[in-house]
Amino acid sequence: EGLSGEAYENLSAREKKLLELRARLRTTRKLNQGAVLKEAESGGKQKESRGGASKRAFEERKAKKAKQLAAQGLGPGQSYLLQSAESAEQSYQKNKKKPAPFGWEVYNQKSLYNAYKKSELRVPANSKADGIEAGSEAAVNRMVQDLEEQRERRANFKRRRKFRDETDGGINDQNASFNKKIERAYGKQTKEIKDALERGTAL
Repeated sequence: EGLSGEAYENLSAREKKLLELRARLRTTRKLNQGAVLKEAESGGKQKESRGGASKRAFEERKAKKAKQLAAQGLGPGQSYLLQSAESAEQSYQKNKKKPAPFGWEVYNQKSLYNAYKKSELRVPANSKADGIEAGSEAAVNRMVQDLEEQRERRANFKRRRKFRDETDGGINDQNASFNKKIERAYGKQTKEIKDALERGTAL
């Protein structure tokens, strides 16, 4: 710490040792800071090389495409005019939103349409009949029966949950299963802590 030779000699052994330790601490701190800076620089370069190369390639492809479009006399938003019918169909099929499977989303358009088709099969309609004219007794009975069946199905449309004993040790089935796995893995190590918690002597 900038002590002269005489002052250093007058220090006790403990004070000398303290000075040496401080000097070593300073040098190691400097080395660590240098290593951190070097690592940060190399990390930045690696990131740039990884992300930068793909970005450059993307920009090059974009510029090449724009040049091709300009050569054909088209603007940047008119690239679809160069597409063939087959490739356009392929990209359309690829990006087309597929309807959710029936029963997965109960009230989406596809499932409502399917439900209508099913009900049409159960209760056949007479398209030639007059709208004001009342249906025959048999047709009315069929419709009433179908409506009652629908009401019954709606009443039964509940997700069945199996009975779960509260002593399983979980807020739901998934949590109870997770707790069992944890108990298998770490039960021996945590037994003492659990016992202490139950006794109230956890501290």
